[in-house]
Amino acid sequence: MNKRGQFTLFVVLGILIVLLIGLLFIFKDDILGFTGISKELSYPSEIQEVVEHVQECVDASAYEAVINIGYTGGYYTLPEQSYVADSYAVPYYLYDGEDLTLSSEQLTSELNDYITALVNSCVNVEQFPEFTISTGEASADVDIEQNIVSVVVKYPLTVSVAESSYSLTDSYETFVEAKLGWVYGIATQIVDADIANPDEIDYTTLLSYGVASIIVAPVDNFTYVYVLQDTTSFGGEQNMTFLFAEHYVTLVSDAECFIDLDCADGYICEEEMCVEEEE
Repeated sequence: MNKRGQFTLFVVLGILIVLLIGLLFIFKDDILGFTGISKELSYPSEIQEVVEHVQECVDASAYEAVINIGYTGGYYTLPEQSYVADSYAVPYYLYDGEDLTLSSEQLTSELNDYITALVNSCVNVEQFPEFTISTGEASADVDIEQNIVSVVVKYPLTVSVAESSYSLTDSYETFVEAKLGWVYGIATQIVDADIANPDEIDYTTLLSYGVASIIVAPVDNFTYVYVLQDTTSFGGEQNMTFLFAEHYVTLVSDAECFIDLDCADGYICEEEMCVEEEE
């Protein structure tokens, strides 16, 4: 073969090699998947178990936090101005005309703190004694929409086994189908209406919000506790319940009512008025 023929052959081989490399790069995921190899499966199976454990904690923590934060009016740490009873405590959203409603940014921050704390307490690396595991601190980033809460949690881990060490830095994602954002929005509307008209509770307006249940309960001579419940959250398996309190200097025990629960202890509802219960 002459030199020109050899040069032509080398050119053709070079083009084929470049094409093969390009095809491998483009279809590498399909090829690896077909052969049963993936980036995830390149780790020992036990490493994946650690990842799954953290994901389960993230899922459970998000669900629990969204449920429970409603019972404390959107707070993980209650503010000083809260109504405190023997068995529960709720924040004041309105106190003698002052609007104390937490902002949507505060609600997001409080939920971030709640989920972060739950994840940190949930993850238990001691159940994997065959590994040396170094943990970082969890940090949550939530997006509260009307009908859903999206959650992204970072929880860095370094897992060492034998001579190998793996850094697990990918974020963990989950979501909770709950109308936290919607119910919180209703609460802010109620406070705005009560500021505009502090002398009476407009039950007709309350019924128009579309919440499955709104209880307005006088708990002492100066304080109402609002209990909002949505029955369509969490797939209908759990109510989205949201509580907050309002304080009025002029609140009296003979306020309007529909049921006995609307009245303070020692009073019952008769003809839409709270009257003292006879002994």
